Amino acid sequence: MAGKKTISKWLGKKSIKILIAAAGGLLPFGLILLLGSVFVLILGAGSAYGNSSAGGGGGGIINEQYGDLVAAYAQEYGVPSALVLAVMKAESGFNPTVVSPVGAAGLMQMMPSTFEWMQKSYFPEDHYTAADLFTPEVSIKYGTKYLSTLTKKYEPELESAIAAYNAGSGNVDKWLKNPAYSSGGKLHTIPFAETRAYVKIVMGYYEEYQNQVILPGNPDSGSGALNDNLNAIDGKTNLGLVQFAYNALNAKSGYIYGAYGQTVTMEFLQQQANQFVGNTAANLTPSEVEKIYFKFGGHPSFDCIGLIKAYWWLNESTGKIKYGSNGAADMNATGAYQSAVKKGPIKTMPEIPGLAVWQPGHIGIYVGDGYVIEAQGNSTGVVKTKVSKGRWTHWLQLPYLEYQTS
Repeated sequence: MAGKKTISKWLGKKSIKILIAAAGGLLPFGLILLLGSVFVLILGAGSAYGNSSAGGGGGGIINEQYGDLVAAYAQEYGVPSALVLAVMKAESGFNPTVVSPVGAAGLMQMMPSTFEWMQKSYFPEDHYTAADLFTPEVSIKYGTKYLSTLTKKYEPELESAIAAYNAGSGNVDKWLKNPAYSSGGKLHTIPFAETRAYVKIVMGYYEEYQNQVILPGNPDSGSGALNDNLNAIDGKTNLGLVQFAYNALNAKSGYIYGAYGQTVTMEFLQQQANQFVGNTAANLTPSEVEKIYFKFGGHPSFDCIGLIKAYWWLNESTGKIKYGSNGAADMNATGAYQSAVKKGPIKTMPEIPGLAVWQPGHIGIYVGDGYVIEAQGNSTGVVKTKVSKGRWTHWLQLPYLEYQTS
């Protein structure tokens, strides 16, 4: 907390506004309360399960883009809006274009076969195709209705309903009949590791969303114009990088090789594992994927240089991170060191927050007072460590940043 207080003294009102606008999934649930609430819609988060009402319960700040739709359909189908948001966050990270390896699509990650069944059973007047699952309102409407059918079926056991959303009601019905997994109509063991983690994540978000704040977002894909001269990007400073690093730290961000802010979902983990198959540095074996998902599911993710690139590529106006944007080239940790004009041995590092510390194959962000924030590894994610405890060999001024000392 002392780090946040120090950073706040360096930043003016303009910087604070930029950081709020740039949330993009990186501002943690509580930090925005310290900075001020901007670009959000205040809605009732819904009451506890079993007495649901979208307008009742404790107040909360819900995603502006989908808040109205969630509130409307949650009220219509008798599901707490906080639960709908929790499922949406775990399923898609609020990205309406996500498609899972098995074909689930959209914000609520519904399978086309389930979508077709829902339409025939509950909405025969609709004439949608599977492509309409990418339309936010359609996905929210059908996903909320489906969630409603599950919560009513398994009432009052909310965790069984959430497990069924992930693993299918057929599997949950079998588990409830098996004394090895249940007793008295209540699941005490979920045999699927992914579903165990999924239920834990959704329940955690459900509790958070009843009282807390969320400003979700995801990096955009695509390419941007690359700038070979490494000039400073307008508005990008060393102090802005430090605040960005603190946001990532307080969001309890995970580490995924090749990530630059993407939400930790099983789909993204599998995508990265497929892309870097056999890459020992990535270390995305099936067991590691499961561990990362269980610990960091639903949180932002970075690798070491990705924590820096995400800031370079962040659009402060839209709050989106777009690959290669702002004229900043993609590079690894060694490339950042080699491109630096000012650098030196770690023992000669000046007291300038926002410098990078480097060792072969790894890089971190110096945040002042002898501390570094780094995306460290699969098991630890983004952490704050002492420079003296690391194996850092050099410091450097990063490209694309304007360095300010006061």
